[in-house]
Amino acid sequence: MNTRRIITAVLLLAGLPLAARAADSREIIEKVRKVLTDQVTVKARFEQQFLWQMVGEKQTIHGEFELKGDTAFRITADDQVIVSDGKTLWTYSKTMKRLLVDKMENTDNEWLPQTLFLKTQKDYRHRVSGEETVAGRKCVVVSFDAVKDDTYFPKMKVWVDAETFIPARIEQVDISKNRTVYTLSEVQTGMPIPDSVFQFKAPEDAEVIDLR
Repeated sequence: MNTRRIITAVLLLAGLPLAARAADSREIIEKVRKVLTDQVTVKARFEQQFLWQMVGEKQTIHGEFELKGDTAFRITADDQVIVSDGKTLWTYSKTMKRLLVDKMENTDNEWLPQTLFLKTQKDYRHRVSGEETVAGRKCVVVSFDAVKDDTYFPKMKVWVDAETFIPARIEQVDISKNRTVYTLSEVQTGMPIPDSVFQFKAPEDAEVIDLR
């Protein structure tokens, strides 16, 4: 499982028709960013579907994530656990029983869930491209096209929940035209999450590689 994919992804309106109230994509992105930062904590389950364009194969992964503040997060998937307290990043492979430990400052933190929508405002052109329903939730669809040709994800779409401003689905297309779709469910915001959730202790049989 690709760490950049799983984190990026990992992570918005009602009454009058959505397009009539918030047709400007910049306004919608700002509302999403505000929700993800102001709520302090976010917890949800996700399904990730990855389609290899060349061979036509599909892989599906399930998991859950928890966010707290600007940089703390915990992502638990079928084969991997990724945890950060904002200073240290732990990446544990369940299948390989291997733990990588690194400083957060050594990682490309622009793809963290909390900063994704800040990055899109300067690196992508965006527009509202429609309204759709995801798992019974009314959403507005915002499409993104990268400004630079060599961007790893040249195209993205985000389905933004019409009541909560939390993304309901995120679709990314990489430079090889492989497609990754994340669908979120059981989203909760503002609940207490202890700081211990954002620490990771290596299992006794794990191989630990410390890169700090």
